[in-house]
Amino acid sequence: MNIVNDKITSLADLEDVDSTIAELQSLKTRIQEVVDKKLADDPAEAINSVRRETAIEAVNFIKELTGVETKVAMARIADGEEKYGRTAALASLEPLLHRKFELQHNQVFLSQAAKIEQQISNADIAESSTCIRDLMQETSDLVPSALKQQTYDHLTKLLHKKVEAKRKSLEQSLTKGLSQVNWLSSGGKDLEKQFDSTSIVSNFKQLISLQANTEGLGVPKYPQTWWGLDILLEPITSRFKFHFDTPNKDTNKLSKPEWAFEFIENFLKENLDLVSLLIGDIFEKMDLIATFEIITTLLQPVRVKVLKMMGLINKNIIAYEGDSANSERTGRILSHLIFELSAFDQRLKNIYYYNPYTTLTEESDVWLGLTYDLLLGEHGNESAGANNWIQFELNLATKRFNSEIIEPENSFTIDLDFLSSQVNTETQLKPSYSAYNLTQLFDSLTSHYHTLNILKYQLKYVSNIQLKLIDLYAGEIRSRLQKFNSSFSSKMSLNFLPKGLNRTLEKEAVSNETSVANSLKGLQMLTELYCSAKYIRTQLQQWGDDLFFVELCRAYQQVSPSAEANDTLFDSAISDYDKLLEDILSKYEDFFKKEIRTSLKSYVNSSQWNQPMVDSDSIPDPSGELSMIVTNMPVFLDYIQRCVSKSDYYVIVDKIVSLLSVILREYIITNNQFNSNGVKQLQVDVDFLTAKLQTALLLDPQTSIYTTSLNKDYLRIVDSVKFLSAVNVETTLKYKRQHDGIGELRKMFDNDLQNLSDHSISDLILAENGHSLSETDKTKKPVITYNTIGKLYSVNESHQHIIIPRKSSGVVIGRSSSCDIRLSGNDVSSKHCRLTITVRAQRDYIYITDLSTNGTFVNDETLGKGTTSLLKSGDKVKFARTGGEFIFRYSSDPNGSDAPRSFFDDYILGTQLGSGHYAVVKEARDRTSGDIVAVKIFHPNRSASGDVEEDAKLQQEMNLLLSINHPNIVKFISRYVEPISPHAMTTYLVLEKMNSGELFQRIINKSKLGQAETKAIFTQLLAGLKYLHESNIIHRDIKPENILLDISPRLTPDQKQTGPWDEHEYDVKVKIADFGLAKFIGELKFTNTLCGTPAYVAPEILSDKRNYTTKVDLWSSGVLLYVCLCGFPPFSEELAPPSMREQILTGKFAFYSPYWDDISDSALDLISSLLIVDPLERYDVFQTCNHFWFSEDDAKHESGSSMEMSGNTQRTSFRSDSQPMSLRERYASELNSAQSQDKSMQRP
Repeated sequence: MNIVNDKITSLADLEDVDSTIAELQSLKTRIQEVVDKKLADDPAEAINSVRRETAIEAVNFIKELTGVETKVAMARIADGEEKYGRTAALASLEPLLHRKFELQHNQVFLSQAAKIEQQISNADIAESSTCIRDLMQETSDLVPSALKQQTYDHLTKLLHKKVEAKRKSLEQSLTKGLSQVNWLSSGGKDLEKQFDSTSIVSNFKQLISLQANTEGLGVPKYPQTWWGLDILLEPITSRFKFHFDTPNKDTNKLSKPEWAFEFIENFLKENLDLVSLLIGDIFEKMDLIATFEIITTLLQPVRVKVLKMMGLINKNIIAYEGDSANSERTGRILSHLIFELSAFDQRLKNIYYYNPYTTLTEESDVWLGLTYDLLLGEHGNESAGANNWIQFELNLATKRFNSEIIEPENSFTIDLDFLSSQVNTETQLKPSYSAYNLTQLFDSLTSHYHTLNILKYQLKYVSNIQLKLIDLYAGEIRSRLQKFNSSFSSKMSLNFLPKGLNRTLEKEAVSNETSVANSLKGLQMLTELYCSAKYIRTQLQQWGDDLFFVELCRAYQQVSPSAEANDTLFDSAISDYDKLLEDILSKYEDFFKKEIRTSLKSYVNSSQWNQPMVDSDSIPDPSGELSMIVTNMPVFLDYIQRCVSKSDYYVIVDKIVSLLSVILREYIITNNQFNSNGVKQLQVDVDFLTAKLQTALLLDPQTSIYTTSLNKDYLRIVDSVKFLSAVNVETTLKYKRQHDGIGELRKMFDNDLQNLSDHSISDLILAENGHSLSETDKTKKPVITYNTIGKLYSVNESHQHIIIPRKSSGVVIGRSSSCDIRLSGNDVSSKHCRLTITVRAQRDYIYITDLSTNGTFVNDETLGKGTTSLLKSGDKVKFARTGGEFIFRYSSDPNGSDAPRSFFDDYILGTQLGSGHYAVVKEARDRTSGDIVAVKIFHPNRSASGDVEEDAKLQQEMNLLLSINHPNIVKFISRYVEPISPHAMTTYLVLEKMNSGELFQRIINKSKLGQAETKAIFTQLLAGLKYLHESNIIHRDIKPENILLDISPRLTPDQKQTGPWDEHEYDVKVKIADFGLAKFIGELKFTNTLCGTPAYVAPEILSDKRNYTTKVDLWSSGVLLYVCLCGFPPFSEELAPPSMREQILTGKFAFYSPYWDDISDSALDLISSLLIVDPLERYDVFQTCNHFWFSEDDAKHESGSSMEMSGNTQRTSFRSDSQPMSLRERYASELNSAQSQDKSMQRP
């Protein structure tokens, strides 16, 4: 065979095969002589002889292949390779045979095409069309598609050339015949006789058949037309073009498109039925509707005309830019064209049921009309005219909004004479002129596009124009509300303590009359804003319930299933107006709080409630200082009542009653000492206020269902006065010492003082500075006083607040009289719990120990008898069932020491956001700024060992982490170490809170990410990682769950996105979280946690090497990049064997088909450079950032790449026994498993 390989290296050598064979034969003879001579002495010669024979056989075999049929030769090549080996000759012969085989098929195909080419000039057109179709359908797949298409184009071009000649002949004959009978020239008379000609009918049918049966033409699809109908209707279309598409023609006016539409409609009205009758059977045989085909033909010149009009209008818009008068005129012409064309479309649908996509037997798509063709443009892209139209409608509507609604001087004046069509005084208020005019403008705009019947542009009209006006109006109201705040909202505070103010008239700023006038002006402005907002809010709800908008909303949800599911199109606007109304109502509250305080100022500061009276039996007169409030309040409320509905008036007045009652209670009843005469005066004053303000404040329970007589705050005043009037000195002294006797005290009253809590009754018995009744003069025993360390604030009024003294021996709480703090609940233990005070790190801490039988609860969890827990500010503490529920707070240090602050001093802990192996994450609010943060609360550790050097080193590392400041890294805000028991501590790590979730969830939702999106995310990720590595910080836990996203929504479709994000996203910020956590939970625990879920962990960590470098983060980044691009990890148990651990340690992974088929080779190269087991060979962050994948054009790699990949990167087909599990599948599997486990645990 060596001879064959040497002598025959290509097919060209086969040409000299005879001479080669002769040479070999001669060589064989000489060799045979030598063999015969030395056979006895050298056995090797026999072996060489065999080789020569084999070479000759191989040459003969190749020679035979060149002479047999190609298909047979291709089949025998494998036999030759098996027998003689894969020689150079056989290797080069195989592709040549394949090529020859393909060329033979091509030759057959072209030969058949050549025959058809010859037939076209002689055969029937229909027969030629059939032959072309059969050729294309029956041709072997071995013929290249490009050749087939080229041949098809050539044949149909020849056929169409022949058809065109035939068509021209038939059209001339048909035109001549129609002309002779004056077809369509007598206004629709005698059409049947005119058409009743053998030649006319024959030519028309032939034209229809010719077009329908010609390959490459066939039945025309809208907006294409039939040749026969073009000729048949040519008298009409010519007249149309003459009148409406000829320059300078009186009938061809840009501002009068309706004239052209009317011309077409008149013809249809007079002639359509008869013309359809004459030709209907011809189209019926083709499953078509003649009426629709006729209309389609007539619409052709109409379409040309309106497109020309649109083009001219668009040019004028550009030319008139800056010329407001001509621009507005052109815009009105454009709007007029669109609405007239829309109405024309609608008439065709309603009168003739026109739909060019409908056949006799098949359902069709919806015809959206010429209007849609005009707005969409010729190539399927939205035309400039559509954008110009929407913009003009917005400009015009905005102009009307400003001139007719906002700018008039009385725009926000309330129309007190307004009468609604819905005469319902319970809910109907009086609108301002601007609010009413806005609803009229809104309804007028709706009528404009109601018949447009194109969902896309109806929705654009609502969102871009109508809702824009609604938003503008809300903005105007907010602007005026801010003006009200600056002009009328006073920040003056009133000191209500007796003698706190000098009441001389000289120091009054303005007279009461002037003050009322100014206040009424402010109230009028506030009410105008309320009525305006409430009227629009009500209208939005009514529009949302209107059938037209209901159907529009449903249609939108059907075509946009991913859109947020709203009940109406106006839900967002309704929500905005609800918030606006809340803000206005709060200003009402502020306004009346100020007015009530101002009116009661003299009354509060001058009244004396413990002065003796000369005649104890006389009834005092009402206090003169109440005259201002009983005079001013009805004036204010009368104006409101005339403007708003009964229900709105009730809502406002109910707040006023509460304000008045709370001020009387806080500044009069609970802040003074009353004798019996003072109680009489209080009773008279309250009755006086009730009588004078009964109508204005709806205090009469008999007048209407809207009554404030049951207002809780008002009833507390009534019960308080009743209590003070009924008790005497002996009663107050008795129950002052007997706190648990309040229940017995309640029985003295017919309603059990149900509107007063025990705490409120106690306040009535004992004021802060002494007894409520001044007759007592008992001498108090001296008591030992302690500083206050904390306080328990009662969450309901049935229990008083509890002050916790700083008592070194501890504070015992219980029912026993020996306790430091006594509780009165019937299930409270005699010694219920003990509070122990300790000092740590210059801070006081209180520990609570449960001593009870019926339970002590902290944050709704039972402590358990003998169990101790640390109390934190904000903890909820409950003593058994009836002992009361309290919120615990530490008191501030009275000495102002620099003790470290607790986490709970600075933050309010909120709901849990998540949990992990070593911590839970909760939301928290900054007490000072109100900012929302995330706090990671680590599982408890034993108290520090006291190693000062180690603690200093840890603090230094903490300071480094807290100093990290990079836009792609979640910011550490602060750190607190708190004791949770006498022997255990925990760490609170306060972090920047991200509101858009994790990269993990984004991959779950999408299954995988596109290359462009992944590249944008990784660019930010690597920027943050580079910052960390430059700061000598190793993350060691890079995974999708630790990559957080901060997504800024896209406000408008025109807003340009910052990257390749989803359609609704403007920007996506990537933030790295959970770096440096080993510092908080301990090195060993952190490493064990990582090894528990090693999918992203570098091999050097799994192999227990301790000299980690920053390269471990690059390995994890490579895994993450792999997951982003295909949706599943490179290492997993699903790909075993070997196990996932062995896969990682050996770096065994592949790029499986078909998941990686469309990913660029440069991305695979980067991943392969990151997933290298040897850290020294693995890319670092700088090499990764500079990799060419980040700079290449993604568009070039939509369907793969042919670039050379480094290393041993390979795309691998899946083994049948191993399938990867995507993150989405894994997530769903784990979720189902957890749910199944929960269900099994719930079974009895």
